Amino acid sequence: MCLARSVVELFGSSDRPRAEVATSLGISDGSLATWVQQPERDEVSNALDADERTALARLSKESREVKMGHEFRRSDPSHLGCW
Repeated sequence: MCLARSVVELFGSSDRPRAEVATSLGISDGSLATWVQQPERDEVSNALDADERTALARLSKESREVKMGHEFRRSDPSHLGCW
C-alpha cells in the first residue's frame, strides 16, 4: 500500500482535524487534502472516456463563448441600432 493511501486511511479513522493529523505526520495540510480528495477525482475522471472528456471540454468552451457573447450584447447597446 502506498504512503498516501495509508495516510488517508489513518486520517479517516481519526477524530482529529486534518491539519493536526498532517502536522503530526510531518506533511503539509495541503498534501493531505489532495490525497483525501484524489479518490473522488479518480472516480469522476473514470466516469467519462476520452471521447466524452473531449466533447465535454468542447461544449464547455462553446458555452463560455456564448455566455461572453450574451454579456457583450447586454453591455453594448449599439447592436440595437440605438446609436
